[in-house]
Amino acid sequence: MSAAPSRLARLRERLDSLEADALLVTAPANRRWLSGFTGSAGVLLVDAARA
Repeated sequence: MSAAPSRLARLRERLDSLEADALLVTAPANRRWLSGFTGSAGVLLVDAARA
């Protein structure tokens, strides 16, 4: 089972506490840690509200 869903949930809680709308993740290692995506190109946009 992937840890990504719980990591994203914790990040969304943090975004809410900071009153931030979203976070743009560009570093491949951070993108992989948060989402499990292992592709070589891409960015991750995490919205504070679960979509």
